[in-house]
Amino acid sequence: MKDDAAFWESAKTFSFVSRKMPVDISLRPLFRISLLCLSLFLCCRNQQGSFLRLQFLNWLIKNRKDDGKELDASNLKAVLKNNFLHLDPFFNIALQFAIGDKLVAVETTKKIQLTEKGQALCKFILQNQLFADETTYLLSLKKIPDTAILRKIQED
Repeated sequence: MKDDAAFWESAKTFSFVSRKMPVDISLRPLFRISLLCLSLFLCCRNQQGSFLRLQFLNWLIKNRKDDGKELDASNLKAVLKNNFLHLDPFFNIALQFAIGDKLVAVETTKKIQLTEKGQALCKFILQNQLFADETTYLLSLKKIPDTAILRKIQED
């Protein structure tokens, strides 16, 4: 019983010090929002794409290897066989912020469309050579599988 009292006495003297901790760049919403807009701007026809396709592009950027191998529908299964394609919750948050900031809009066809404001952001990023590695990688992608192929692979 004495030990319990001593514990609670000492508990009154606890103090906490707030310390600054850097947040990993991949967890920052502005980083993800910029990559979302760049993906639509550089890799999607008419600057619009499905949610699954954008998640796939996000996954490609996060898991890219600079080995020069071209990714297309023929070797997609082999690439994904050992790598699990998961839906990234941080990407979903970035998408919600991008919709809120009117950088992208959800069309009636359920596709995500880059708005004029989003296009202006992409042009600013490209003119100032921001995200140079990611931009180069996105431009190097020759053919990105359509949503139907991605769904089929995801189901297998």
